[in-house]
Amino acid sequence: MSAAPQPPDPERWWRWRRRLALYSFAAALVETAALLWLAQRAPAALAPLGATVAWTYGLWGAVICAYVGAATWSDVAAKR
Repeated sequence: MSAAPQPPDPERWWRWRRRLALYSFAAALVETAALLWLAQRAPAALAPLGATVAWTYGLWGAVICAYVGAATWSDVAAKR
């Protein structure tokens, strides 16, 4: 079984993955701050946003977990 093909510049590849994970983390923090602000100003406005908030946190969490999982797998594979 041959090894998986490597990108031309692995550092560039991981830099973009890190950037995507950091943007997702920052967006989750901004969303949390915005929701806390909205809860102070108009608590009734949060009820219709429940499903949307759950999906956005889920998607951002998936991006972050995919980055951490891929980085872990890469480190494990490099040590073998």
